[in-house]
Amino acid sequence: MSVKKDKKSTEGNVRRVTKGFYGSEAYIENRDSGRSDILVVEYWKDIDAPPTGSEELELNQGVTIPDFDMIVCSCGYRSGPSVHGVIWNDSPRAELWIFREGHGPREYIDFLPPPDANGAFSFAFDVGPGEVYRFIAVSPLQEGQT
Repeated sequence: MSVKKDKKSTEGNVRRVTKGFYGSEAYIENRDSGRSDILVVEYWKDIDAPPTGSEELELNQGVTIPDFDMIVCSCGYRSGPSVHGVIWNDSPRAELWIFREGHGPREYIDFLPPPDANGAFSFAFDVGPGEVYRFIAVSPLQEGQT
């Protein structure tokens, strides 16, 4: 599956197409940042292998990443104090664990909006200099398993 990059229209609508593959799909957008702020997105299809790809998202650009194991977001080389990103997770087949990393210990983000009936949700985040947001897709446990 290829990664699709698109530009947000002036009306604020973003067109996305789900191809029906097995796994998790995420859409990440650089939104409401400064004009020169860049959101760097690296992604892994296999968490035990080298990164599968990398994208630098300008203001109001987004990227769809299908069937991922991990996504890492950080500031770009032209970025100011912080970059504002938003991630949408479209798959009911996986949970998304979110970690914020910086100069101190890794911080697990334990507040997420409730998913809708299809299991999708969105999460907005601000990446400061030296900070990293790590999104890890995991298969949820089946009911009755611990």
